[in-house]
Amino acid sequence: MTSGMNGGLAGSMRHRITLLDQSFTQGAGGRMIPTSPIIADVWASIGERGAATVQRADHQFLGSSVTFETWFQDEYTTTRIIEFGSMRYRVQSFRKRGLVTPTIEFQTVIS
Repeated sequence: MTSGMNGGLAGSMRHRITLLDQSFTQGAGGRMIPTSPIIADVWASIGERGAATVQRADHQFLGSSVTFETWFQDEYTTTRIIEFGSMRYRVQSFRKRGLVTPTIEFQTVIS
């Protein structure tokens, strides 16, 4: 579903995702506790690189390796986790695409 060109990409950005950063705060006793502050809720297109869609009794979700693409903003480059539906995906890499209307593409795996 990910478009190689930016033309027509807006129509395929029909999935709502949440971009999250990941940081650690020191809790009681000095233990480090992971937190995931929200960067933004955005519309994105979704494409799969890995396994097929997995069907469970209560819902359906994407396989192990997923590509998300949305409009580029500088603050999105700090994204470490993407939430889609009830699943969390860990960002493996990202790249900026296009010049006139740039997008950012995230390569992820289920976390």
